[in-house]
Amino acid sequence: MFYESIKPYRSNRYKNREYGRVIVLEEIVRFRKKIVNVLKSCIRTSERVVDHRSLLESIRMENRLGKIGLIVEYKRASPKGVIRLDVMPDKYVEKYRDIAAGFSVLVEPYWFLGSLEYVAAIRSWSGKPVLFKDFIVDPWQIDLAWCLGADAVLLISEVLSDRELVSLVEHARELGLEVLLESNSPSHLIDLYSRLGDPILLGLNSRNLRTLTVDLDAALQSVRDLRESVGDSAVIVLESGVSSFDDIEKAWRSGANAVLVGTFMMRNF
Repeated sequence: MFYESIKPYRSNRYKNREYGRVIVLEEIVRFRKKIVNVLKSCIRTSERVVDHRSLLESIRMENRLGKIGLIVEYKRASPKGVIRLDVMPDKYVEKYRDIAAGFSVLVEPYWFLGSLEYVAAIRSWSGKPVLFKDFIVDPWQIDLAWCLGADAVLLISEVLSDRELVSLVEHARELGLEVLLESNSPSHLIDLYSRLGDPILLGLNSRNLRTLTVDLDAALQSVRDLRESVGDSAVIVLESGVSSFDDIEKAWRSGANAVLVGTFMMRNF
């Protein structure tokens, strides 16, 4: 069973850069849609039993203290391979909860070894807001995040049309969930922000999800450009590419309100 669970990371296709550039994102999304259709038939969403915690306000509170907000992600693996399998979520939360503005919880099980059960558990152990991180392609996933106790959801612009994005943002807001809207393109985030307005978190991803390349310097410049366009009131989150505390400081100086950090925190546990 263990070998089967890590089989996708052992495949030669992840060593073929050209393959990764062309279809990795599409493959993940296509497979996720199939899984969601199955889950909808066997998981019934229920009433939420916990109050909402604001990730946005938690980040702003850190900013008022002169600090960047840290969204600490529990991330066991990625399509590039296993990161850490020996870090238990309770111990991970115990170590980082005092410095975290919130926690990001991956639920995609095949490529990221995530699990739905981590959402309620990490929220309970941490006492902090929790971001439900998945490849969301259906409003039902937002309903599920809501009933599991998540406080915010991630929506990825590269896997959704603008019309779908707007519809899903509105659905999340109706339920009282905050949204982290992610894109590798600052101009796209500016356009969407002008249409959606606050409250929303703007996620600038250092990784191009179609080429899988990471350019932190370019992303830091994009954060500056984004800040200049959207003003001081918007909350900007830098995602991916952070590999040191110096990078976190650079993000803060560039105008980011928060960084979402997973691999770096896992490897330095």
